[in-house]
Parts: sequence; structure tokens; C-alpha cells
Amino acid sequence: MAMVSGYNLLKTRTHGVHEVAYTLPRAGDKCWYHALAAAPLSAVTRTEVGARVAGLSALIEGLRAEAPGRSVVLADFGQGACVVLEHGFAGGAQSDAIFVLTGCRVGQARDERPSRLPDGLQTYLSAGDRDSWIPLSAFAKAAIGLGLGGAALRMDVFPGRPYEASGPELAMLDEEMADLAAGRAPGQEVGR
Repeated sequence: MAMVSGYNLLKTRTHGVHEVAYTLPRAGDKCWYHALAAAPLSAVTRTEVGARVAGLSALIEGLRAEAPGRSVVLADFGQGACVVLEHGFAGGAQSDAIFVLTGCRVGQARDERPSRLPDGLQTYLSAGDRDSWIPLSAFAKAAIGLGLGGAALRMDVFPGRPYEASGPELAMLDEEMADLAAGRAPGQEVGR
């Protein structure tokens, strides 16, 4: 299984007897786009997000060609998580699961954005109610879009959690990756 995330390193991790390869690209200019996630979409932000989404699609296609039959997971935190979510809605080359740790759709409901989410896309979406970067209202709108779009969605809101990924979120990522590495659909059953 290959996992794509927002850090510039490559490593492997073993889940039981299954090895998972992590491919972790770095965002240019230390950010994926130059705007607040929940701000109205500008032409510049739309172009930046579109380029990042296209880059993820190309990376997925490359990973699938290099390792046919392996699961591909997109996962990230914060701004990168928002790009992962936009990639899911864009409908291009898709991963088998996405993990949106503290993320939302980029832009606002009145902005024209793609909504070609693949039916049944395994999705984990999380937020903290004290997050100063990803408003809980934007997270909730993303959850509604995922639910209406047919995602296999689990979501968690962590009371009192600021802008960070917590232990339970990382445990969910580990458990779901172990399921995928073992050839099972993610169970999405990790407790808090």
C-alpha cells in the first residue's frame, strides 16, 4: 500500500506482516495554496488548488503503475488535508481511501467547486472545536457534502482540541491502513 501525505520523506511501516510504503510529497512554498481554507475562492487560489489536485492525480497514477494491485491512501493534516478532500471531489485518479485530519473544502458554499466524489470512497474526516484555522462550520459543510456524495464516511469532532492531530485520529489512520494492507475494507471502528 502507498500513502501520500504532505511531508517530504519516504519510509515503510509494517502492519502485522504487511508492509506499507509511504510516499510523502512536500508542498511548494511550505504551503499548498496561499489562502485561508474557508475564504472565498479567488482565481489564484483556484489555480493553486487545481495544480495540487492534478499533481496528486499524477502521483496516484504513477503509484498504481509502479505497484499494481496495491492500495493507495491519501492522508494529510490541515491545508494538505483540504487538498486531499478537494482531490476526492475532483473525480480524477482516485485513491482507495482518504484521511482528512483537520480539513474542509477550500472556498465557500457559494463558490463553484467540483462535486464528482466517487461513490463509496472510504473517508475519515476529523476536526477540533477549538481549531483556529479550520472552522467547525466549514468542517460540517464538508461532512454534509461527503455524506450526500456517497462517501463511506466516519467523522470525529474532538472537544477542546486545537489545530493538531490527536492520538485517536492517528490510531484511526493506523487501524484503517492495517485493514487496507491486509486486503480488507477499512472498518472505521476505532474508539476514542
